Amino acid sequence: MEKIKICIISDSGAVRNMLNDNLEELNYDVMIIINNKKGIEKLLTEKPEIIILDLNSLLKEGNRLIKEFSTNQRIAGSKILTITSEDKLKKFELMSEIDELILAPISIPELDLRIKKMLKIEKPKINEKIIEADGLVINPVSYEVTAEDVPIQLTYKEFELLKLLVSNQGKVFSRDSLLDIIWKCDFDQETRTIDNHIRRIRAKLGKRYASKIKTIRKVGYKFNLN
Repeated sequence: MEKIKICIISDSGAVRNMLNDNLEELNYDVMIIINNKKGIEKLLTEKPEIIILDLNSLLKEGNRLIKEFSTNQRIAGSKILTITSEDKLKKFELMSEIDELILAPISIPELDLRIKKMLKIEKPKINEKIIEADGLVINPVSYEVTAEDVPIQLTYKEFELLKLLVSNQGKVFSRDSLLDIIWKCDFDQETRTIDNHIRRIRAKLGKRYASKIKTIRKVGYKFNLN
C-alpha cells in the first residue's frame, strides 16, 4: 500500500521536527517544504495528498500560501490543513478556502484523526478500556500514560507498542510480529526498529517499569510484573 504523502510548511524548526517525527511514526510519507520559490515548486511537483500550513509561524505569508494552494490547478487534488491558535484566527482572511483546521497546542492523535477524516480513511476501532498494571495506567482513548500518577510522553508508535505488551501480560511477541501488528503493513525495515522503540519506552518509564519489559533473547519482548 502506497503511503500518503504529506508536505509541511512551517517557519518553526521545533514544529517541523515534531510534526515530521510523529507523522513518520504514523507511517505517512512526510516532506518538509521550505517557504521559498524553490520549495513551493517542489511541493507543486510532488502533488501531496495533504499540505500542512503552520500559520502560527508563517504569519503574513499564511494568507498568500492559502490563496496560492487553493487556486493552483497543479495541486487541485491536495487538501489543506492549517494549524493556528484561537487568538490568531481573525488574522487570516481565507480560512473558508482550507479543508481542515486544528488549534495549537497540537494533539497528534487528533491530527491523525483529522487527516484520516479528510481522506475518508476509516480509523480502526480501539479498545476503550483503561489498562492498569501496578500503578502504570494506559488510556487508549486519550492516548495518555501515567506511571504512579506521573504523565509519560510517548510517540504514537511507542504508545501502541506499550499498550500491546501491557494488555497481553506474559505473552511473548517476536520482533517480526510486533512490526506486523503495530505498523500494520509490509514494512521494509530491520527488526532493530522495535529494539530502538523499546529502548526509548524503557527510558521514559523509569527503572521500576522499564524492568517489567522483558527481553526474550533471539525472540522479542514481553511485559511481566513478576
